[in-house]
Amino acid sequence: MMQDIDIQILTAEDLPTFKALLLLFNDVFEEPDRDISPDAQLQKTLENPLFKVFVATQAGKVVGGLTVYELVPYYGKKSELFIYDVAVETALHNQGIGKQLISFLHAWAKAHHFDTIFVPAHTEDEQAVAFYQRCGMDMEDVRHFTLAC
Repeated sequence: MMQDIDIQILTAEDLPTFKALLLLFNDVFEEPDRDISPDAQLQKTLENPLFKVFVATQAGKVVGGLTVYELVPYYGKKSELFIYDVAVETALHNQGIGKQLISFLHAWAKAHHFDTIFVPAHTEDEQAVAFYQRCGMDMEDVRHFTLAC
């Protein structure tokens, strides 16, 4: 039987929990050797008012989470939220934790008068595309381009 999931928004005092989420991201994204930034940089990130971390815990252990950036508009009045990363511990997939995270974020965004939440997903990542659709998100056919610096 699945235990209750608690979802919280991290603050600048939650660096250890943020680091636990980043390790979970590395595990779920199968990037175990990906370097996590130094504590000072992570602290600066947590203190950024345009960055939020939502963490799902079960019995005090981080089992999932998502990070979002607020995009302040120059057209219109309402900001948008860009989901940068979202993941749930692999052993707990398909138990509703990811959907709980998205629902929590959606309710929080509505309460704080955001306009839109969006997230990129690779077309070939059928699992992610299906997940976002199950969460009630509409898909747009957009191409993202990158330029290494």
